[in-house]
Amino acid sequence: MVDANGGVVTNTGLEFDLRVNWIRKDDLQFTTSFNVARNKNVIVRSFHNYDSYKEAIKNQPSKGGVINIIGKEVGSIFGFKNAGVNPTTGNSQYYLTEDAKVDYARILDRWWSLSPYDRAKYSEIIKDFDTIPDKVDMIASENSVVPDFYRTSLQYLGRTNPLLVGGFSTYLKYRRFEFSTMWSYKLGHIVPLIQDYANAPLAGLSDRMTAEGYSTDLGVSHTNRERRYLGYWKREGDITDIPKFVTGNFDLWVSSRNSDNYAKGDYLRLTNLSLSYRFDPNLLKKWNMNVLQLSLTTRNLLTFTRYRGLDVATGGAFNYPVAREASLKLTVGI
Repeated sequence: MVDANGGVVTNTGLEFDLRVNWIRKDDLQFTTSFNVARNKNVIVRSFHNYDSYKEAIKNQPSKGGVINIIGKEVGSIFGFKNAGVNPTTGNSQYYLTEDAKVDYARILDRWWSLSPYDRAKYSEIIKDFDTIPDKVDMIASENSVVPDFYRTSLQYLGRTNPLLVGGFSTYLKYRRFEFSTMWSYKLGHIVPLIQDYANAPLAGLSDRMTAEGYSTDLGVSHTNRERRYLGYWKREGDITDIPKFVTGNFDLWVSSRNSDNYAKGDYLRLTNLSLSYRFDPNLLKKWNMNVLQLSLTTRNLLTFTRYRGLDVATGGAFNYPVAREASLKLTVGI
């Protein structure tokens, strides 16, 4: 194995902090603080030195994912934009880019110069020879053709690195009570979702697999599913956002990066909450004590997000989630 420097990245950033003491009295104090940071990591040179994603997908077979492009930030994800489910076929659909529409038109122009074998394959996708559609089916079949407009339909989906990160805190003291909170947030990035189709129910089972209890039926699949997948496409005319299940090894939609694979990773988390009470010193003297304090601390108590994976803060669909914690502490000084 040979280690090599695969590129050059410039790192710049800006951070802003603000702390305000709203109330400062002997028996009452209230303070807040706020922080926000913007970190930018731009690719100056990469292994292939692609200047645009169009050049990247032209020179490198790709089904999407992170593509390093000159002038773009590290962690830029390209893939197919989901266009729903075809109610007639049950296939997932994706939107064509303008470049993809040009490639689509070129196929129509040379239709009769294609071999009968290629025409038969393309006919799974091309149903109308008079118009250029905005979206097409992603055919889920072992023998399906990968059309010219497939790769050129790749487009920018988002970034894995947050656009903004930061947090804020509050501190309140009233006589011998103290109450504090700490919050953290991340904004402007996308996070992988659980990929149910990557482990789809098996189709075309061998006799041995059937004997071992494997099934093509979703309800008795050998892997777990989210409950919403019970609404998958079953027959012509079904209106749903869950396409039909086919063998994962043959499903081009499964192996390709698409907008179904990701969700917004924005979140706001209450990372720390603390409440404490320090007993009256005059009372402690009667007990021959110097300090007596009772405190309750919780960590990762609340998270506000629209992400439906295990834990948005971990950055992955199956990363082990951060645990909620709570502790009760009694401090005694004699």
